[in-house]
Amino acid sequence: MDNFKIHLRVDAYTGFAFENSIGIELLRDPIDKRDALELSIEKWKLKLDLLEKNPTLNEVRGCNNESTASESASCGLCRLYLIPRKTDDLCEGCPIFEKTGQSLCGNTPVDRWMFDYDNEIDRVKAEIAFLEGLHA
Repeated sequence: MDNFKIHLRVDAYTGFAFENSIGIELLRDPIDKRDALELSIEKWKLKLDLLEKNPTLNEVRGCNNESTASESASCGLCRLYLIPRKTDDLCEGCPIFEKTGQSLCGNTPVDRWMFDYDNEIDRVKAEIAFLEGLHA
């Protein structure tokens, strides 16, 4: 998974590392819509792999290059459709937005189970299945 880098997550205000928390950084911008979707799926599969292999982890989050939490900075689709936008057309063109009609990944498994950390692996698996379904 050469497209991502793993970090210890760091609190943006104190600079201290979070206990048992890992961040995933996306190292490149997507080329096009298909590449962005593939990067997003790859991110969630990496999350699943880390959670399954490290049962003591409290959290695996997307992060930016400063190891602070930022799911959008580590998402190929957000890097293509959300972050560069400075207007009200948030997420327009994103396959998630086209499927759900909601910006910021509204009405996806990750949104519906946002704080259900007891079922984190199930939540991640559901998000992978959702994203893979967007290929159709």
